[in-house]
Order: sequence, then structure tokens, then C-alpha cells
Amino acid sequence: MALDNSKIVFLSYSRKDNKLAEEIDALCSRLSIPIQRDIRDIKYKQSIRQFMKQTADENTKVIAIISPNYLKSVNCMYEAYQCSENWSFQNKMIPIITSDIDIHRVSIKKEYITYWEQRYKTILYYEEQQFGSYKNEIEDTQIALDTLGKFIDYLRDSVQFTYEKIDYFKLLSALEYEFKYPSVLTDECWNWLMSDSGIKCLDIIEFIGDLYRSRNIEISQFPNIPTNERRYFFKNIECYVTELGLTIVLKLVERNDDKEIVMQYSDISDIEESDYRSEIHSKYYFYSINRDKKRIYDRVQKKLKLFNQAEPSDKEQEVLYEGYNDVYRLIVHY
Repeated sequence: MALDNSKIVFLSYSRKDNKLAEEIDALCSRLSIPIQRDIRDIKYKQSIRQFMKQTADENTKVIAIISPNYLKSVNCMYEAYQCSENWSFQNKMIPIITSDIDIHRVSIKKEYITYWEQRYKTILYYEEQQFGSYKNEIEDTQIALDTLGKFIDYLRDSVQFTYEKIDYFKLLSALEYEFKYPSVLTDECWNWLMSDSGIKCLDIIEFIGDLYRSRNIEISQFPNIPTNERRYFFKNIECYVTELGLTIVLKLVERNDDKEIVMQYSDISDIEESDYRSEIHSKYYFYSINRDKKRIYDRVQKKLKLFNQAEPSDKEQEVLYEGYNDVYRLIVHY
């Protein structure tokens, strides 16, 4: 999976929604999506307004966290305006809607237009009372008023994501990521991938992509002993989530007699790519939970905690050291 290096992904959000922005930022980081964000990427002495104008750039995609705070923010509405000024919202913006806003409510457009109209009247009053120059504020509020109606129309009509349920495959596709494989990961699998920050989700995505461009693959028949590995032609992969992890079903073809075989690896807690990748091969390790080992491991942990035992016995130490994962190796040849 790869993103065009010329592409920039800009995160548009209200500072009042900073916690949500942090979570979206972290999610994108796990998927290796390079995010441009104000608190991190504004250069020394660069104006905020100049930074926000990046949203108008041809190569920029905008992930926008749409909330009541967003629709009442001068800066957010300016960023929305930049998206629509030279390009359409559809070509630029990927909206993520928070749960505290119903974008399809009939009165929502009137509610926010009324808010900006009242703000506009207040600023004009300050100007008339000669409290200072409000030229910039007047221009910004006018931009918000001019943009708001068509922006809400776009949000109602767009393919959008809710913060509570993000379709990760569609999100990556909207960012114009190039997938090397068909859509084999179900929503349940994507949710599992993103549920634990310890899971190397990008390695798993790359692994599936590498399978689909392989010449042949070499895989462990037995765990923890990378010997007697045999080579097969890869045909297909299926993934589904179990109670303890991910189950992968590989459909392979014998190289000698074209016989089709199926190999299943259950309860995978992670897939990790080796650092030794070359033009002709890549190497991956499956960490598969051994349920018998896990029961013994959990029993030892529970005993130590229950009796507040400071020092485990030699046998218990061995159980804790070995853990409960079986490791399989798979080498992809190109």
C-alpha cells in the first residue's frame, strides 16, 4: 500500500475538539498517513492563515472533524471555504461527523446561519462604535455566511464517516492510497486491526499486498521451528476475527502437481515484518496464541497476584518467559 509522495493530508478541526483530533492523528499515524496539523507543522513566523491556505492546494486532501464547534469556528469555515473556492468539496474533503451533531436535521442550516448572522451584526456594531478596525473579522464572517449553506448541503449528500464507526478501507481509498490487493479485510477485521495500538497493522496490510504480487511463498509447517519449509504458489487469502485474534486461511497450490491445499493459522495476535526486505523477497512472522499455553500462563499470573508472591518458582519463571505465542515464518518470493 502506498500514497503518492506529492499528496498532503491536512487535518481540519476546532481546537475545542482537540481530544478527537489527537485520536484521529494517532490513527492516521498507525496507518502511515502523513498528517499536516497546525499545532505541529506551522513554521516559525508563518501565519496561521497562510498555513490554512494549504487546503486549496491541488495535492491536498482534507480530513475534517465536523462538530458543532467546527461549524461555529472562523478558522474551520475558512478552511472549508478554501476547499470549495478552487475545487469541489467532493474532490478535497473527507468528513468525519461527531455524534453530537445531526447534519440531516431540517433546522440545522437555519440554526448556524442565524449564529453567523448574529455574529456579523455584533462585529458591525463594534465597528460603528469605533472600538477599532474589524475589517478582518467582517471578511471572515462574510466568508462563513457565504460558505455555510452549500457546505451543509455537501455534508448531507456526501459519503461520510462517523467518528464512532470509520470504514478504514474506504478512508484509505478516499485518500487515494494504492492497494496492492483486493478488499479481503472485512469491517470486523479492520476494527480488530485498529483496536490495539500494539498491533502492527501496516505490516499486516503490507503482508497481504505482498502475497498478491508473489511468485511463490515459503511457509512454516510447524511453529517455532523454521525448518522443512515448503514453497507454494499463492492463490487466495481469507481473514476473520476470533475470540483471541485473527484467523488467516491461505489457499495455496503445490508447485509440482498443481494440487490445491488450505493452511489455517488461528488466533493470530500480530504479524510482524522482518527488517530484511529485498527486491526478491520479504519475510513475515505470525504470532499465534497457543490456547493451552495461555491457560497455563494466565493461571501462573493469577496465582502470583492472588498470593502476592514476589518471586515465582523456576518453573513459573520459565512459563512467564516463554509466553504463550507460537511463531510461524512466511517468506514471500517475488
